[in-house]
Amino acid sequence: MSLNTRIKRKKELQQEYIEQNGLIFQLPDETLLSIFKYFTIDELIRVARFLLLKFLRRFPRNCTEVLKISGGLYHNNLGKPPPFTAQLNSLIQISYPNLRYLYLSQYDFHINQTAIRNITCLPSNLYGIYLNKYEIIIPTRIFINTIISYSNTFRLLYLSETQITDDTIHSLCRKLKRLNIFNIKNCKHITKNIVENLLTLKQFAKINSK
Repeated sequence: MSLNTRIKRKKELQQEYIEQNGLIFQLPDETLLSIFKYFTIDELIRVARFLLLKFLRRFPRNCTEVLKISGGLYHNNLGKPPPFTAQLNSLIQISYPNLRYLYLSQYDFHINQTAIRNITCLPSNLYGIYLNKYEIIIPTRIFINTIISYSNTFRLLYLSETQITDDTIHSLCRKLKRLNIFNIKNCKHITKNIVENLLTLKQFAKINSK
């Protein structure tokens, strides 16, 4: 195997994309076990990309550093995004102990406003989190404290099209001193007054607020 092939393979193993299918989640555990018990781990991982998020807890992915997870299929089937549940959070935590970057899309935090707190139970060494286009996310104290809990590790924070405010920016900038990329594009409730707070981030490399 050539060096370029090995590098490419390593990169593929470090990144994983899963799209949740709401229908498969309705099958009993024993049914799923009977269907997939003859699969190898590699085969299960391939199938899990589309169907078996709940099974990932049995096969930890120590090599995965980037996880992109979407409720898209569930959303398309039922017309609404699935909730971000404590169970889903637990599976991510158990399955990806070395996770560095987490992308979440098409999940509903509105059904249970404390759902955002679940993120604090994820691996503590996260470098960045992507919560783009979550207009239903409002800057509650729970939300702010959740993000601040990663003050020792966060380098990237993507909060575009959320309802964060100037006060939210102030609180985050006071604690997240390691941030070097901050995306607040199309956040309708922030003003030019945030500039002074952003200037306190000495390691800042990029901001996207247009």
